[in-house]
Amino acid sequence: MSASSLRIETTHFNVRFENNPKGFYHPNETIQALKLSVTGIAKCAWKKNKGKKYPIYQGKQIILDYETHFFGRQDGSHIEVSVGVHLYSFTCKIPANAVSSYDGTHGSVKYKITVVLDSPAMPDVVYEVPFHVLRIESLSACPWLRRGIEVENEHQVGMLCCETLPLLVTMRVECVGYALGDTVNVNVTLCNQGPAKFKNSMISLDRVEICNSETPEQCFIRTRKVVTFHQTRNVKEFESVSYDEMLLIPDDMPVSSERNCDVFQISYEIKFTSKSTKRSKIEAFLPITIAHIPFPPETADSSSSSVDCDLQSSPVVDLPPLTRNKSEKILNEIPAV
Repeated sequence: MSASSLRIETTHFNVRFENNPKGFYHPNETIQALKLSVTGIAKCAWKKNKGKKYPIYQGKQIILDYETHFFGRQDGSHIEVSVGVHLYSFTCKIPANAVSSYDGTHGSVKYKITVVLDSPAMPDVVYEVPFHVLRIESLSACPWLRRGIEVENEHQVGMLCCETLPLLVTMRVECVGYALGDTVNVNVTLCNQGPAKFKNSMISLDRVEICNSETPEQCFIRTRKVVTFHQTRNVKEFESVSYDEMLLIPDDMPVSSERNCDVFQISYEIKFTSKSTKRSKIEAFLPITIAHIPFPPETADSSSSSVDCDLQSSPVVDLPPLTRNKSEKILNEIPAV
């Protein structure tokens, strides 16, 4: 075996994050390590049934793309590298709008550092090291998230001529925005105007992963995961009830993320479900926003100040529209921004 091939075969790369052994970063921070390229990519993929075909829907968004050459050039020229330990340093700034790392069912946001040694005599030596970006979200960027929201759904039970009078479901929360570790107090009012009974009622906090494809056409898929839930009371015929349910938000889960990534997003909804004796399934949805940092304590000045916020620079997501609900109203009308 020649000396040159031996040199390539025993090449080893060690990528180290300076003063950050676990590789966790925030937007606007810098990385210092041994490196050739730093990338951050959001992507999604899933199959969709279209008759006898199962096309793969895909989407991709480049969040971070940095590349540097420590020696050699892209034009094909090369140099001799002596035996020994060689140290190369670099600095790469993570964009301010970078999305937090996440690995979901059909989509993900991943960052990595890649070192490539290009040798004319041997296959390229590639060494990859993943790192994580954590975007800190604050509720204070959008004060209108303090406002309450109420959704009301009317569900008809039965089919056509067998339909009974509807069940009215109303859910209300005191504010739209919550921080990790908070408890959501949900008021539920059920008004059963017919003879059907409702059982197996449940209220849950759901995480909704939304993936948007670019090819073969623009399409989206929603994946729902239950974070926490409570079984609630059943409803008898012609009965009206109202009760409060407390849902604890875990302090170790990803927060709402819909603003800075077109391919993969995360939102949260409070979901009410129940089943009638006529086998009809009842569902109602109420959207909320979850962030890392809670609202600051309210003062007389802050309560009387304008609730406008710069949604372009805000790190917190907008309240998504509820197209599935028959009616929805925001308590204390939100000013236009």
